Amino acid sequence: VKELFVLTEIDKDELYMGEQVTVTYKLYSAIDLGLDDVDYPKSVGFWQEDLSKPQSPRFNRTSIKGVEYKVATLYKVALFPTKTGSLEISPMSITARVRKNNKRSIWEDPFFSNNRTVRKLIRTDVAKVNVKPYPEGQPADFTGAVGDFNIRTWVDTSEVRVNEAVTLNVELRGTGNINMFSLPEINFPGDMDVFPPNSSFEKEKLWDQYTGTMLWEYI
Repeated sequence: VKELFVLTEIDKDELYMGEQVTVTYKLYSAIDLGLDDVDYPKSVGFWQEDLSKPQSPRFNRTSIKGVEYKVATLYKVALFPTKTGSLEISPMSITARVRKNNKRSIWEDPFFSNNRTVRKLIRTDVAKVNVKPYPEGQPADFTGAVGDFNIRTWVDTSEVRVNEAVTLNVELRGTGNINMFSLPEINFPGDMDVFPPNSSFEKEKLWDQYTGTMLWEYI
């Protein structure tokens, strides 16, 4: 029975290029420990966005095959593959301080003197996903955005005088690699003066999905 280990959990092992795979790294411990160092992985072949990166992991109780563990999420990240084929999700390594000959309950105070501990390096196994190319039939101007998105437009007023300003708002909201979007050129009437748009992006705090809102304002 392992007293201390780290697992990599993925929500899917087959996906399209640009589609999100959520990766969660969890620490399981049946002994007292303290964390000295956490090596947050960077996977090659992916664009990534952090979903959760707690400075002080929160432990909960769980049981595996009759063994009681305390478990904490060390890192959760959204990965978006930028190429096809079999891609590796990099492992996570941690350095922990563990108690020698520990017979105390794992729920007692985890802080203890250094002369009674040893340092231990543990890491997850390498996980792999199979990335498929985009389905056939995508538009010629497809930029690679994959997800669930909605777009809407509105103006701040319906009536203006000559030489007064009106603001056109274009809002894109969705879940996925929203940063891959680029707006096509808007053909405004020739008798309007139009300034280059101001743009903004707001990320929403969702636990498992990378979600946000992009807004363009044309004066």
